[in-house]
Amino acid sequence: MFQQIAPRIKVCPFSITWFLQEETPQAKSHSFDEAEFLIGAQLKKRAYIGQPFLDGIVTAGTAVRVWSQGPEAIAVYVPVAIFSGEKSPLYDSDMTDEQFHQFLNELASDVGYDLNQSRVEVRCNGEAWALQDSRRDNKAA
Repeated sequence: MFQQIAPRIKVCPFSITWFLQEETPQAKSHSFDEAEFLIGAQLKKRAYIGQPFLDGIVTAGTAVRVWSQGPEAIAVYVPVAIFSGEKSPLYDSDMTDEQFHQFLNELASDVGYDLNQSRVEVRCNGEAWALQDSRRDNKAA
């Protein structure tokens, strides 16, 4: 039988959602494997250069977007990749809240840019926000 080895602690759950279909006229779709690789590459890069990072789980999903158009309802199904995990004082006690939020925003932005997204959704400890890509206008330059 397993025994509890540490006291119960508060953790800060997080998730980042990237849409795998580009928001461009060509609407290129990216694979889940590509997104998973990009997330892993960003985490390894941060570890290698000594920046704070967190481990997590990458899952595939489908976002369902519905709206009404006149007398009809329209539904669009878009594949997504979700990176989720938690900041735990047991393992991540040296990461400040500022570093935690900076990590989330940088990972969301870097992977979102590689997937040619204009917007990425982040959730953290009961809060949610969206990041808009300001570099997108300069991408063609």
